[in-house]
Amino acid sequence: MILNDTFYVGRFDELSTKFLLDVYRQGHRRLVKSVAGLNEDELSVFPFADKWSIKEIVFHLLDSELIGSVRFRQTITQSDRYFPFYNQDIWTKQLEYQQRDIYELKHALEMFRLLRVSNTRLLQSVKDGQWNLTGIHPERGEMTLRRLLELYADHSERHIDQILARRRFFGKPCELRVILQKRLY
Repeated sequence: MILNDTFYVGRFDELSTKFLLDVYRQGHRRLVKSVAGLNEDELSVFPFADKWSIKEIVFHLLDSELIGSVRFRQTITQSDRYFPFYNQDIWTKQLEYQQRDIYELKHALEMFRLLRVSNTRLLQSVKDGQWNLTGIHPERGEMTLRRLLELYADHSERHIDQILARRRFFGKPCELRVILQKRLY
């Protein structure tokens, strides 16, 4: 099923690609800061009904970054226009992210960092015309490389916001400056 994704097309047009690359690049540092100082119980608690724990959010961000890495490369090389699909809820449940320990979480954060570093360098090497290359997202339809960057820069910020809300809920707020003033969806 392809969703009508026109509701967010143009939402970030006023932002430069350089700025979005910087937001994307900062994602790892901001994610690490958002989970710093939390114990196993705080990482695992479900403060909101039918929502993921902080631990599950971190593993989801790693999954998304793995898929995003492929999508960026497919678009730049035009080697396969159809992006891979993954079901985030099935992965989170069947890969038992809630049962992972603090050491596995640290490894997930490190893998996320390495992917962000690699992807940032790749995207910084993109020539101007390549930002208009497209691929087919399984839910959003045709997307340019620029729209993919918007999606992944927004994605980590969106989930960091969720982590910060959970921290506030159980009385351990963490102040992180908002760097994207609006969300794609």
